[in-house]
Amino acid sequence: MLSTLGVREGPARGLLLMLLTIAGGLVAAHLAHYTVGRPGDHGFRLGLERGFGELYFVILTVWAVGLLVLLAVRERSGVLAAWAVAFGVLFVDDWFTVHERLGADIGRRIGTVYHVGELVWLLGAAAIVGGLTLVLHLHSRGTARAVSAVLVGLALGLFVCGVVVDFLHGTVTGPALDPYVTVLEDGGEIVVMCAVVAFLFSVAFAGHPPRVGRRWGAMLGVPPELRATTPR
Repeated sequence: MLSTLGVREGPARGLLLMLLTIAGGLVAAHLAHYTVGRPGDHGFRLGLERGFGELYFVILTVWAVGLLVLLAVRERSGVLAAWAVAFGVLFVDDWFTVHERLGADIGRRIGTVYHVGELVWLLGAAAIVGGLTLVLHLHSRGTARAVSAVLVGLALGLFVCGVVVDFLHGTVTGPALDPYVTVLEDGGEIVVMCAVVAFLFSVAFAGHPPRVGRRWGAMLGVPPELRATTPR
């Protein structure tokens, strides 16, 4: 995985370690806030709107969009432009609390709880943006397709944390587990986004040619020369 992301060594490794250090600090502060009341600032709660964790996630998302725009222009790649749009949509949805507001509205319209409404909205948005990205992925080639294939895997990680865990958090878990499930949900999203930024930085500025795992690469149509020699 580290080799695929291009973060095993060099500047991208240092960047990932710095990003993860901040993420780890936010998780530790979140848990300490709930268990011992210090730090006392409520902004350290990871699930809080406009909290420090959300601000960090938004910054990482904006960086990802910028790096993708750079790569899309450099590679003249439609699929990388589509990924820039996808992460841009993620930024808008997260910062402007779109899924919370629309989820509540959809929930009322279909006569269910707002968590189900959120799930309907997120799945619909993912289907539209993901469908467009998939079409462009299938028409891409070379490095752009390899970068896209890696992003598919990372996006699945974001989906699990931000949609699956979020849904379970809202419908299954109780208040006692809330601080810890929030670490899996919001903390997990931050960690995955750290990996996204470090990976894109490695491709954009460290000359990293992605080597996708053989099975994953074959599934997503990555050229054989851009697949790893051993399964990953």
